[in-house]
Order: sequence, then structure tokens, then C-alpha cells
Amino acid sequence: MIRKLLPVLLAALFAAACAQMVNYYASNVSIRIDSVDIKNKASFDKVDLNIDLSIKNDNLFPVYITGFTYNVLMGKAIIASGKNPDNESFMIKEKNTGNLSFSMTIYPRRAGQEFIKAYLAEDAEMKIYGKVYATSDMGNFSFNYSHTHKLKK
Repeated sequence: MIRKLLPVLLAALFAAACAQMVNYYASNVSIRIDSVDIKNKASFDKVDLNIDLSIKNDNLFPVYITGFTYNVLMGKAIIASGKNPDNESFMIKEKNTGNLSFSMTIYPRRAGQEFIKAYLAEDAEMKIYGKVYATSDMGNFSFNYSHTHKLKK
């Protein structure tokens, strides 16, 4: 009986060890917001927003970023959300940094004017958060990111 259960037990231990390793590798990938560029600030019809991210890979192997989602929060309203197109994946080499830019158009009327109100205030903050999906030779993993960015007039 024990001989029959031994392979199952070993397979379960191996799977658990692999899951722990993937979690370790996911923690070695980090995201930082480099810049937030706002165009048409005074417009109440639409505002163009460009966000530049740096994704740092501290692992000893390359990581392929296969997808990400983003949400932009100002005040108490989500003013933008979305995801990258499925065909825009890229590789970050080992111990290296990759850059990612995305642009969006925000329609302040739809967001309850929260964007304009928060931006016109002196200490406006924009919270950008989402999830990054990655794959490597060690397996697939995903991790959440969240950053608060102070906007300057």
C-alpha cells in the first residue's frame, strides 16, 4: 500500500516545490512608474494620458511579459481601465529592465469630472494598479502592482 502511495506523494511534493519556486521568481519582478504625461488638461471633453512603466527582472533567466491590466483611480472614481493587446508581449532579459508605455483617452464627463477636480487641486494623486502576466522557463506567474503618483500642475 505504501509503495503505491509513494509516487503520488513524491509528485505532490514536487508540484508544491515548483509552485513555491514560481512564487519566488514572481517576487523578483517589480514595476515602477517612470512618468505620467497629461495632454489637454483644460479640456472637459477628453484628456490624453500617457504612462511609462519600468519592469525590472532580477531573476537569472529571461521573463516574457505576456499581458497586463491597468486601472487608473483619481478621487473616488476609476477614470480609465483596460489591458494591453494580446499580440504585444515582450521579453526582459535576466538582471535587466524593460520599459512599457501605454496611452489612453479619458472622457471626464463619463468619470464624473473626478479627473479634472483632482488635477486642479494642488495635491492631486493618481493611483495606477493592475496585474502583470508573465511566463518563463520556470512556468507561468502573475503579480499585482499598485503605485500612487503625485501630479504636478
